[in-house]
Amino acid sequence: MGAVFRSFESKVPIVECHDMVTNTCPLAAACRLRTALDSAEEEFYKSLDDVNLASLVGGNTELSGIFSAS
Repeated sequence: MGAVFRSFESKVPIVECHDMVTNTCPLAAACRLRTALDSAEEEFYKSLDDVNLASLVGGNTELSGIFSAS
């Protein structure tokens, strides 16, 4: 799932200051939190690398019930 989320979500900045076009934060040039946020974002994606589609839907009867009701 990590690759899927990277593909669809990596273009969307995790916080406004990561978007150099729309950034309005007056602290951006001197902010040290940005590096920590970059690391946190990468750890988020890494945590999804161990998740696969089969583990999310396989045997998930509650999910099957939702789709059956539609």
